[in-house]
Amino acid sequence: MRKSTTAPRTPDGRYSVLAYGRVSSRGQFEHGHSLETQDRLCREYCDRTFGPGNYRYEYQADGGLSGAYTVRQLARPGEPIRPVLSDVVDRIMAREFTHIVTYEVSRVAREDFLWKCLRHLYCKPAGVNVRIVYGDLDLDNVDDAFVADLMSLTAGRELQVMRQRILDAHESRRCAGYWPTGPLPWGWRWQSAEAVAAGERRNIEPDPERAPYVKLMVQRFLEENRTLPEIARELETTGLKSGTKLTRWPADTVRRIISHPIHTGHMLNKNGELVRGRHYDLRLYDRETYDRILDKLERRRPIRTRTMADDDFPLLGVLFCGNCGRRLYAHRAGTTNTRFYRCNVVIATEGPPCRGLMKKAEEVEAHVTAAIADFASSPLMQRLVGEEAEALLATREDELRAELRRVQA
Repeated sequence: MRKSTTAPRTPDGRYSVLAYGRVSSRGQFEHGHSLETQDRLCREYCDRTFGPGNYRYEYQADGGLSGAYTVRQLARPGEPIRPVLSDVVDRIMAREFTHIVTYEVSRVAREDFLWKCLRHLYCKPAGVNVRIVYGDLDLDNVDDAFVADLMSLTAGRELQVMRQRILDAHESRRCAGYWPTGPLPWGWRWQSAEAVAAGERRNIEPDPERAPYVKLMVQRFLEENRTLPEIARELETTGLKSGTKLTRWPADTVRRIISHPIHTGHMLNKNGELVRGRHYDLRLYDRETYDRILDKLERRRPIRTRTMADDDFPLLGVLFCGNCGRRLYAHRAGTTNTRFYRCNVVIATEGPPCRGLMKKAEEVEAHVTAAIADFASSPLMQRLVGEEAEALLATREDELRAELRRVQA
């Protein structure tokens, strides 16, 4: 027999319900169809469960955000959050609602850790009852809570499967010579629908406004020996945007544009190898020019020397990003002066970008110190150190005896 331990009603005798919805697609968010559907289904569920007019209802939603995004109460530095769900958590802790209703578990979280934290750290201590429309689940019921937890695990697996399918689809398009979906590198645009031949996929072509400036950057860099900052300052006078909205031109943006292989008619596959694309005949410059650019950029790369400030970061040079494998660098927060180890690389080529990584230096160093201490105190390590010390002492003793014999002779 199902038994529910719902939160008490509000002073006016009605339940206070907050319904939460979410969509991942920006298009769904802008047109609102899926969000409206979730709102309607949650209202109909509340009518069936609490009775029409027997509850106060409010609907909040995050639009165009992944279910893997966390809330600011649990976020680590640089981790993307969902602002609306974060506000909902604040209001849950303030006990503003008796019930939280959502259409399905994946609308709240596609990551099991987030789902468990929302339930056990926030909703349960505040006495807030969670209801799931899909499956008619009351999480105050043990059996229903078990089913919801299984749904959370399934939602996490579905997210991983979807990501892999997207990566496979992108790789399939690259192998066929087509640029995968997503933002295009600066200087290129998608073909118009009228330009696509029957039976062909939509391809890319040089942007008539921006492509000449790509060639200009290369000319300034290779032939006129101009520096990247000088080229960037010149581009700022043109009024061109360096991105979708930005008009500022950092030197690193110039570096990223001129060193992109798309201008040679090639793309990088998942193994980091250059493959020829269907846009090869429309290339802006050849592979020889591309190789000259990379060679000159490498020769101009400044040699990073260790400074006095780096003494505060003893693990520099031995820590690497778990996402992209690049080396972590020292970073200090502006106002708090808090030390961090941070990945400065955002990979802008095909494939998933590096999300970046930033960890507090104190926590990392404490963890590494504890691991070293634990390893050093192990019986195996102590035995090895003892054996090494005995071997060194024996060697030193032999050297002293040989020296003594030489003096006596």
